[in-house]
Amino acid sequence: MKASRNELIALFKQAFEGVGFDFGGYESAADMIVWGQMHGLDSFAMIRKRMPDFEQRRRLQIEPCSLESKEGNKAHSVIDAKGNSCIVAAGIALDITYVEAMTSGVADATVLNCHDRKLVIKKLADCTKRGVVCLAYWRDDKSLKVVTSDTGVCCPEYSQYPLKDLFSGEYLNENHQQSLFVVCATESAGLQEYISKNLPELQGIKTVVISPMIMKSSYTHALTDGIEIDRDFWNELAVLGQEVLVESTEKSRMGAG
Repeated sequence: MKASRNELIALFKQAFEGVGFDFGGYESAADMIVWGQMHGLDSFAMIRKRMPDFEQRRRLQIEPCSLESKEGNKAHSVIDAKGNSCIVAAGIALDITYVEAMTSGVADATVLNCHDRKLVIKKLADCTKRGVVCLAYWRDDKSLKVVTSDTGVCCPEYSQYPLKDLFSGEYLNENHQQSLFVVCATESAGLQEYISKNLPELQGIKTVVISPMIMKSSYTHALTDGIEIDRDFWNELAVLGQEVLVESTEKSRMGAG
């Protein structure tokens, strides 16, 4: 079945409010998920797998577990997502990193124990609108995933690099399991310097997974033709939001009281 952007955002907001997200939290989660689906990131399938965890555990409080220096640079923070989704932790990570970048020129954050890391792309795009260049990356057992977002470009670029070509078949280090890394810089030169020091993998064979133009085309298509969602998933979300009051409208307010 197909639905509009507004219908889906309202549905996800109610579902996440129903599983314990607070005001602002459920709005951000809904926006990230629908944005991701519209831009070709297949976020619905990703989140559908995680919904039982949200329903069972409710929303976990996410706070910086430490703010530490890195090679003399205070603009490095570490956040423990406690096994939760990127929809909870990404906004915190990028807000902290952006503020530090305004002072230091370049800042980075490590998010530990974080799932659904691809959904950080929405927050990366939002942060770029503040006038900084941004980078996010993470590793799975086969490849390095890299997202770059630059001012003046319509959408981020999502690429990957094969780890086996770089490490002679040695795969993921334990320190990188479920970790997400985000970087903000006020100038492109600062971001390139960070990459040269911390990401030698970018010298490998690059595969563009989703280009900025593909993301933009996917969004335009979804906006005009509607967004596909599995009917069973729609019903699952509706059940989670059953005890949440529906959003008020001008018509409902006229009859209230």
